[in-house]
Amino acid sequence: DIQRLQISRAGQETPPPLIALFSLAQGRAHVMAAPNGAGWFIVHHGQRTPGNAASQPQLINTTRTEFANSAAEELAQQFARAVELASGVERNADAVRRVRQRLATGAPR
Repeated sequence: DIQRLQISRAGQETPPPLIALFSLAQGRAHVMAAPNGAGWFIVHHGQRTPGNAASQPQLINTTRTEFANSAAEELAQQFARAVELASGVERNADAVRRVRQRLATGAPR
């Protein structure tokens, strides 16, 4: 038995097969390739056992904060996009790519 909470702790990246496990309906299976052609994973969701988040108040607060931050960021992005569309601004994808590359590498203009 593994809990989703145990998988997401410690800021570690969650392995793709475990992500697939939690997105599968009970009784279903999914086949996915392993990294670097190392083989295959067969993920089968046999049984789901509901947990009780009430016993984890710190988890509830952390999740609430993460959702609030995520929602605020998403709303800001949607607002910026709406302003772009309403004002007739056009993006120069090549210029954006060059600036991002310059910022990432610290290269001078």
